[in-house]
Order: sequence, then structure tokens, then C-alpha cells
Amino acid sequence: MGQDATTQWLVARLQVNARDYQAASDLLDKALQSQPGSIALHSLKVETDLRLGRLDAAEQRARQVAKDRPNDAQAQSLLGQVGVVKGDANLALDALRKAHATSPSSESLLRLYAAQLNPTRDPAPQLAMLEQWLAKRPDDAVVRNALAESLVMFQRLPQARDHYDRLLKQTGSNAVRNNLAEVLLRLKDPRALALANEAVAREPNNPNVLDTAGWAHAEAGQLDRALALLRDARLRQPGAANIRYHLAAVLARKGKRDEALAELRAALASPEGLADRAAAEALLGTLQTR
Repeated sequence: MGQDATTQWLVARLQVNARDYQAASDLLDKALQSQPGSIALHSLKVETDLRLGRLDAAEQRARQVAKDRPNDAQAQSLLGQVGVVKGDANLALDALRKAHATSPSSESLLRLYAAQLNPTRDPAPQLAMLEQWLAKRPDDAVVRNALAESLVMFQRLPQARDHYDRLLKQTGSNAVRNNLAEVLLRLKDPRALALANEAVAREPNNPNVLDTAGWAHAEAGQLDRALALLRDARLRQPGAANIRYHLAAVLARKGKRDEALAELRAALASPEGLADRAAAEALLGTLQTR
């Protein structure tokens, strides 16, 4: 891009970030008059069209860019993203496969993986894509983390544990440490408590880390410490349904029925969703009958 086009792209990007999509779209139209071959400008224009609900216009532009640049992975990926937004699986998969074949990368792989993933189907073929990639690129932490998260989603916890273990040794990431502690908790592995406490020592103000540590102490029968950690997490992130459920569960064990009911009802009503919804509903039923 020329200097003027670069400036216009940057201003349009800021407008998109500020959700002023129409202003960004108008500016990009002007920029494309002087730089009609700029894929960066076309990509941002497609994004604004999608955000403005102009799906057909976005597809038309993305198809033209892909036609003009048949060997450009970015162009093919752009068309694939339009297919994802439109819910056109055939369009998305065809374009994302071409993008990945043209220029294989972690990003292109994960876009293709996400487009194919369906929670109602056997995930084995899609998981195999990530495993095959890692067999040749074992140090790719981005793909390994995506695989670990997917394994958790599909309840393949021992495999997830192994990948998080490797990631922690590789990266030292506290987010990975916390995720590993959560998996160990679900596996009833006593190592979870020490790992969760280490995560809190590193990030004492992180509500997700406090939540994991609080739940680990609760599972170990250390209810006073659990309650202190979960109250702290709840204050820092009051809209988090999982934190409020965990707090409710500990309050119930401490005999604080009314407070537990209030937290539990808030957790179940939260629009963000609740991972342990069945357990929360069972606890609600128990508390209401007392």
C-alpha cells in the first residue's frame, strides 16, 4: 500500500474498532479508488460489509479477490471467512482448504479446523488434523493449546492433561498452569491443589485463577480457604457464572443456605452460560427442599 492508502487503512481500522462501521466503509471505498489492488484494503472492506450485514456484497468482493489471486492464501482465507459468517459450509471449507494448501500455517490450520468442527459429530478426524500437524511440528504451542482445549471440550481429559503438561514445560504460561489445574481437578488428581496455588501466587488478582484455586481447596475439604478465594474471585468478576456456582457450592457446604441460593440463582440466570449446569440445578433442587 502507498502511504496515503496505509493511513486510510489505519483510520478505517480504528473506526471498525470503535464500531463506526459505516464511516470505515465509506473511507475504504475512497482508498480503494486509488489502490484497487490492495488486499489489505479489500480485506477490511469485506469485514465492514459483514459487520453491516451486507453479506452478499462481502461474498462478491471476496470471490473477486480470490479469483484475482488464486495462489494467495490470504485471499482464499478471506473467502473462507465469508463462508463461515454466512453459514455456507461448502464455501468456507473449499476456500480454507485452498488457503491452507497454498501456504500452510498454524493460523490457516486452525481456521480450517474450526470450520469443520461440529460438537454433535465424532471429532476424531478433525482432532487428527491437529495431531498430524504436531507430529511434524512438536514445538507449535498455538496448535497444541488448541488441541488441548478441544480435548477438554470433548471430555478427553487424560489426553488434554498430557498436552497441557507438555505446554507448561514448553511455555511456563500461567494460563496453561491454570488450565492444567482445572483438568486435574476434573480427573480427581491431588496434584491440582499445588498447581492451582502456584498459579495464584503468580497472579493473585486474576479471578479465573482464584476460582480454580478456590475450587481445588473445596475439593480438598479446605472450605474456609476455598470461601475466601471464591469470594475474592466473585468480587473481581461478578458476572462469571462458573465462579458464582462454585461459591454457591462452598456456601452450601458451610451451611449458608440463603447466600448459596442467591449465588446459585444468579449463576443459573447468567447469559454467559454455565459449564456445570446439571450439577448447579441438582444443588438448587437440594437447597430448595431444605
